[in-house]
Amino acid sequence: MGSNGMGIAAMILGLISLAICWIPFVGLFCILPMILAIIAIAKDNGKGMGIVGLICAIIALIIQILMLTLLASFFADLFSGFGLLG
Repeated sequence: MGSNGMGIAAMILGLISLAICWIPFVGLFCILPMILAIIAIAKDNGKGMGIVGLICAIIALIIQILMLTLLASFFADLFSGFGLLG
């Protein structure tokens, strides 16, 4: 019976990244659980928890990309209203 520490770490970090993905730029933390989850799945070391961690990290990354896009759009509209961007 092997240790599934890598899968547990991927799952916990995936859930944490899902919780903090709403904070701009901090949500890019989701790359770490993705790496751990891929390693856990490849080594069959906590495969189920690794899959959960990977799914949570992917969802967090998608939310983070959407948040950064909306933030960039907001500031572009804000600055164009002041005539700063042309």
